Amino acid sequence: MKFLVIALYAMSFGSACAKEQYTVASALTKANQAWLNERIETIGTTLMWANDYANDNGPGIFCPPPNATVAGPQWRLMLEHTLKAMPSYHDIELEKLPLVMISAAEITFPCR
Repeated sequence: MKFLVIALYAMSFGSACAKEQYTVASALTKANQAWLNERIETIGTTLMWANDYANDNGPGIFCPPPNATVAGPQWRLMLEHTLKAMPSYHDIELEKLPLVMISAAEITFPCR
């Protein structure tokens, strides 16, 4: 029973710390950068695929130039620029990174 109480206490403390530490902004400086860059690239590739699909069936979500290749490093730069432009995004939990990246793509490549 004592172990269960200690484990529950540790888990509740750990999730509170994780929530504070792993916001989108803090992850760019504190998280494992290789893991974060992989996650950014995977989300970015998925967003490009979803946007291409949306373009085939109506208006896209965002409108990059026709011959542009948007890869991992560009996605990270777009994310960093969006965080500078939108300070309110700093405290968004890392789990919502895809939503922040959609917003970054819409800001960077608006459809006119």
